[in-house]
Amino acid sequence: MSAEKMRRRSKGRTILLIVLTVFVVGFIVFSILSQNTQKTMNQPTTMPNLSTASDGVWTGSFQAWPVSAEVSVEIVNHEIKNITLVNHFTGRGQAAEQLTSAAVREQTVELDAVTGATLSSKVILESIRQALLAAGATP
Repeated sequence: MSAEKMRRRSKGRTILLIVLTVFVVGFIVFSILSQNTQKTMNQPTTMPNLSTASDGVWTGSFQAWPVSAEVSVEIVNHEIKNITLVNHFTGRGQAAEQLTSAAVREQTVELDAVTGATLSSKVILESIRQALLAAGATP
């Protein structure tokens, strides 16, 4: 076999090895992220007890790849007065942003997810919950 053929064969094997490695690593990363997202979806978002929450403006954030959110929650006299969505990184979950006004109106994070924006709904509600916990509300 000529040296040129051996070089081509070796180059082909190297390329194949690189492609297979990228595929395997990508599959592993995707599997881990999918498991984390599924775990987030199955975990209920429970409302903390506001009777122990301090007045003020509190921030909370949560992430479940590929969605993340940060909120600012104003508490006055143990009630949620205002929620501002500071940051919401999402694909198609903008519809879930309406949950901030629903949480103020209903005084809870135990709300149904918005159809078509389930993961964003969960992330936004959990961000609100984290802000309430930061304010001293008890789980």
